[in-house]
Amino acid sequence: MIEKNLTSSLEFQNLMQKHIKQMIEFLFKNAQEFNIIVEKQFCKFSPPLPKTIAENIGDITLFALVNYSFESAKIEDNSLTFEAGFGAENFASTVKIPLLAIKFILLGEEPILTNAAPTKDILPKESDTIPAFLKNPENQALLKRKRDLKKRKK
Repeated sequence: MIEKNLTSSLEFQNLMQKHIKQMIEFLFKNAQEFNIIVEKQFCKFSPPLPKTIAENIGDITLFALVNYSFESAKIEDNSLTFEAGFGAENFASTVKIPLLAIKFILLGEEPILTNAAPTKDILPKESDTIPAFLKNPENQALLKRKRDLKKRKK
């Protein structure tokens, strides 16, 4: 069993992210099509998928980077992006997946990379969103009113 404290460390996550990036770059360099397994919740689709298509994608999903999806694939901002067609209508969308959300890289059915870093840690933490929240003057006023109400109740 993998030690959770080790895999949750920032150093381990950075190492794993670097390894995923290097492996994908190696596959690009060698013109090798590949598959990835990811958790759907971390995938961003632009434009968003129609509800009927999105509902048919499992929580854990496999993307085949072949043909045009492979040709359009690139790494930017520590994410893998590629274009793909979905459903019977072949609905076109650009998929963006953080590298750490890639759990497996496969050649055919054979795994060549397994990512043991926890995926939940790549979501923005509440503490990361506080500065953006406080930049809005209206939010600052709301917090001030809330503090004032607390003082009055005491």
